[in-house]
Amino acid sequence: MSNSENKLADEEAFLLALADKIESKGLIGDKILNNIQSKFDAEEIDADWAYTFEENIYSAVMQQENTDVTISQVECKTSLCKVQVDAITQDKTLLGMKFTKIMSEQSWSQESGYYFNYLSSGKNLEVIITRDEKTLNEFFN
Repeated sequence: MSNSENKLADEEAFLLALADKIESKGLIGDKILNNIQSKFDAEEIDADWAYTFEENIYSAVMQQENTDVTISQVECKTSLCKVQVDAITQDKTLLGMKFTKIMSEQSWSQESGYYFNYLSSGKNLEVIITRDEKTLNEFFN
């Protein structure tokens, strides 16, 4: 196995372990998700930020080589974005972690926070991206 293949295998093992930890602890409760949804529904759209952030998300995913992350929908408002990640053939949490890793490597999303919402359809994962750390922390108070 080559060094790059070993690195990829180690990275995937790490992501799987982290995904299991997140699922087992249930880090995002219904109350937090309800608060996020309420805030999202009430927000106006910051057209400049929302449009740019949506485009950046699509671009970041499309520029990735050797990734199985695909997104079907992105909607941003003022401080929150909702991104539907297609999880047809993979574990939703692992796929969400891969998506989050891609986003966190982008210079334009360094201050963002991430929440996973397991959609009842069974085929998609919704990743909620906060604009900054302040917005992220609001949901835990």
